[in-house]
Amino acid sequence: MAAPKGNKYWESRRTHGNHRVFDTPQDLWSAAVDYFIYIEENPLQAADLVKHQGEAKVAFVPKMRAMTEEDFCIQTKMSQSTWTNYCTGEGTYKDFLAISLEIKSIIRTQKFQGAAADLLNGSIIARDLGLVDKQEVNNKLVVSRTKKRFDGEL
Repeated sequence: MAAPKGNKYWESRRTHGNHRVFDTPQDLWSAAVDYFIYIEENPLQAADLVKHQGEAKVAFVPKMRAMTEEDFCIQTKMSQSTWTNYCTGEGTYKDFLAISLEIKSIIRTQKFQGAAADLLNGSIIARDLGLVDKQEVNNKLVVSRTKKRFDGEL
């Protein structure tokens, strides 16, 4: 059964629109710190075959886990569009701009330093960070249109 026409049920609502994931910039920062700690305490595990005196064993070696904005969103149960709102500071998100840009900077720096120290795959991180190593070669080939007679001697 539909609501009656002319009703004013909407007036009894306390808030309008979706609730924010974080109420204050401090809540966002606290979630980011929790994410940074999670990344540090949960490295990826690489299997390495170790041979010693004819015996082979598999050893697990901890590998640096790269921070990403997408993973941060997953860990905090936030959509990419909401994260974009926090990062652009549009409308009601203006108080979050400084904190979100700081978080983006920390994530970018962690990936860059991990790749620079050869702890992360440099080419993957370079693509992710938008770093490009281009070398433009601009060689002009000049062709002479004059005919030369070849006498057989060089």
